Order: sequence, then C-alpha cells, then structure tokens
Amino acid sequence: MFCHLVKPSIVLSLVALSACARTDTFHLREAALADPSYLQEFAVRQDTLGDGALGLYAHRITAGSGLVLAYRWYTPGSVFTIDDEGFEKLTVWLPDQQAIEASVLDISSPSVLVVYTRGGAAWPKSACSGWLTSGTVRLEEKGSAILVDVSGELRAASGTCPPEVKKVFSTAALGDIERLTPWLGAKGRHPYDESYRH
Repeated sequence: MFCHLVKPSIVLSLVALSACARTDTFHLREAALADPSYLQEFAVRQDTLGDGALGLYAHRITAGSGLVLAYRWYTPGSVFTIDDEGFEKLTVWLPDQQAIEASVLDISSPSVLVVYTRGGAAWPKSACSGWLTSGTVRLEEKGSAILVDVSGELRAASGTCPPEVKKVFSTAALGDIERLTPWLGAKGRHPYDESYRH
C-alpha cells in the first residue's frame, strides 16, 4: 500500500510514512496450523481457559503436511493517538495439498481450513476471531506466486465479527519455516509479538 504525502516537507513525510499500513502475504509448503481445532475449542471453553488464551493464537504455523497461505495486515494508526494500532490475519491451511491441484475449493470440506482474526494490536483479547464454515477458496498459480481469493461465512469464536469475510491477495513462497516470525506465524513470547508487526 502506498501512502500519499500532502506536501514535500520532511516533517509531513515522516508523519505520513509512519502511518502507512503494511501487508505481508506468503505461502509455505510442508506446513500446518499448529493447532487446527484451537478456535473451535476456544469458542466453547474460553471462559475456563484463562487470560492466556487468545483467538490470535489460531494463526500459529508449524512444520507438517499440506500448504499454508497467509495474509497479514497491520496499521500503526495515527501518530497522534496512543494504542490505535490495528491488525488483521487470515490463514488458509490445505492439509492434503503441496501443489495447487484444484482452482476452486469448498471451505466446508475437511480438506480446507480458514481462520480469521482482526482487532486492535494493543487489545488482542478483544479481537474478533473465528473460522469460515462455508464459501470458497479460489487459487491460481502465477509463476512462483499463488493468487488467493477467499469468500465465506464466518463463525465467531470471540469478539464482534462480521458475518462474512472476503479477501483477495497474492502470495510469494516464504521458502523455509525457520523464516517465520511471531507476526507471521511463529509462537511469540508475548501476545504483542503476534499482534504487532515488528
């Protein structure tokens, strides 16, 4: 995303650039969601899981079978406001695929899992988190990139969520799971490691 500067002054340039939203997308082969049933269990047991449980953790990625496609969006908010940073994460896991074998996948199939989270980076416990229960994931390989089009109904596990999620993005190969950061999908030492883009 490009931020347009109002005037060519150093001060305004720094202010505008600091407020730019950033998007990270990638795909990773031989990977899996660390806990595929996390949100389903979280939706039922969040009152008994304690403060350490967050829907945000559903986006953690580990080595495994299948293909993971990920979208990460972060905004630092206004430079004049405290704690208004925001984030959005969407993670698609295709446990039975290493290559793109089908162009349109049914989200209700057990061979597709899509999890979603959006909220304030400083307030991850209040974030909307859920999983898509129906809809489609459309995939198209373009050289080394994969075009992803996700559209479906969202079942909320926590927070106030929209009834549907629609997202279109293009991914590049991450290469190796060791390149994952907490923002992208590794386990962080603190929730902020996963809700803030560092």
